[in-house]
Amino acid sequence: PLIVTDLKDWFFTIPLQELDRCRFAFSIPSSNMEEAALIYQWKVFPQGTKNSPIICQNFVQAIAPVRQKWPEAKIIHYMNDICV
Repeated sequence: PLIVTDLKDWFFTIPLQELDRCRFAFSIPSSNMEEAALIYQWKVFPQGTKNSPIICQNFVQAIAPVRQKWPEAKIIHYMNDICV
C-alpha cells in the first residue's frame, strides 16, 4: 500500500460552521454552585452524536475522485482504516 491512515480521530478534524457550534454546546457547573456554569462549544465535529458516523463516512467517500483519476488504484476502507 502507498498510503495507510487511521481514522480514529477523524471526527475531531471535521470543522463545524460557526453558526452550528451552538448546537453542540455543553455546560459545566462550577464546583461551588455559586458561580455561573461554564459554557463550551465544539469547533470540530464531536464523537458520540447520532449522525457522527454518517458524516464521517461522507468525508471518507470524498476519496472517490482518486479512483476516477487513477482507476488502477486500490482503495480499501475497513472500520477506521483506509489503505490506498
